[in-house]
Amino acid sequence: MRSFVGAAALVGLTWASICSAATITAVSPQGEAAQVRQITVKFSDAMVPFGDLRLPDPMSVSCQGAVPAGSGHWANERVWLYDFAQAVPPGTRCVLKLKADWKPSSPLTGAAREYSFSTGGPAVTSIEPSEGSQLAEDQFFALRLNGPAVESTVLANAWCEVEGIGERIPVRVVAGDERAQWLRARRLEGEKNKAAAERIVLLTCKRPLPFGAAARLVWGKGIGAAANPKITTSTEQRFRYTVRPAF
Repeated sequence: MRSFVGAAALVGLTWASICSAATITAVSPQGEAAQVRQITVKFSDAMVPFGDLRLPDPMSVSCQGAVPAGSGHWANERVWLYDFAQAVPPGTRCVLKLKADWKPSSPLTGAAREYSFSTGGPAVTSIEPSEGSQLAEDQFFALRLNGPAVESTVLANAWCEVEGIGERIPVRVVAGDERAQWLRARRLEGEKNKAAAERIVLLTCKRPLPFGAAARLVWGKGIGAAANPKITTSTEQRFRYTVRPAF
């Protein structure tokens, strides 16, 4: 009888241990995500003693390429954050790994040991002229990206569209004196503005746009990040306009 009671107590203790084991309930970001400034890891139970948020990080973060500095901290006993000093540039892949020597307050079960995300190819964060504007027939477009792009992939995978014309109109990358004049007019020349200028692509359609037509500029799939040309855009960004009427 005593042995039965002892066995039952042991089973109960084991079951309680299993029930009290914590899990990772969310890791963000995962997959592809642009403009990443923070990593969030959420647990089902308290992982650090209440009120003591200075304990070691549960995970290591390693990224490919030139990545801004970052540091981890506990937001509360169930949420750990990793903050980057600046947005992670396109063409970057980061891996999060649970540290082998991490000792949480609650045992952790069923958690993957590794998580990852990619910032994808260079995305357009703003465009000039703004979407919905009227265009000149030989309009320049200034695309501000979240990181530099590979020019050859821009030429291959960005284009203009005009309603009523059943083919893509190729784009030209505006360079040389034309680009220098545009940057100078906006006071973006010089070494101190180099990083910002590198994220600006000037494009124009290779043929004049017809007066009064509906037109689109398309930033397509397959545009590579200068930091890692193997990582390319996986979605299209479309910007809609109308061309000004004839005088």
